[in-house]
Amino acid sequence: MSKMRLCAPSYVTKVTVVFILFLTLIDQITKHLVKIHLEPYSPVQIIPNHLHLTLVFNQGAAFGLMRNVPNPWRMIIFSVMYVIALIIIVNLYRHRPPDSKIIPVAITLISAGALGNMIDRYRYGYVIDFIDTFPFGYHFPTFNVADSCITIGVGIMLIHMLFLEKGHHNES
Repeated sequence: MSKMRLCAPSYVTKVTVVFILFLTLIDQITKHLVKIHLEPYSPVQIIPNHLHLTLVFNQGAAFGLMRNVPNPWRMIIFSVMYVIALIIIVNLYRHRPPDSKIIPVAITLISAGALGNMIDRYRYGYVIDFIDTFPFGYHFPTFNVADSCITIGVGIMLIHMLFLEKGHHNES
């Protein structure tokens, strides 16, 4: 009977964990500051007609999806989604190419964003959003630092998968 042997975390793994915690802390600090200094749903103009800070309590998922699902079910659904996301993230990290430097960055951003929003969801029952933008006159849904991390991380991952990874495979 063979024993499973655990290896010490690599330098990249340690740095990844430190950055996940750092970005999550920034997310939580910004949400805390907004929550104590802003009135809910009362925009503060930073750049008129382009950028406001508006405290919003998002009970749904991205862009307010599932906000009408009753709370016990919504929390169960989000919990299952977080577990699935964690499994996917861990598998992506474990199966990344050994020389990959961009995949850990993407995974770090996605993990930090998911953790930041998960903390809100379990702590308050909703996610605190506050960055309110109006690109090209369109009112974009209000978001937060965690959402930005997720979006940038997914963007990096998609660019890598669609363009960089293909070029890497064609070289071999």
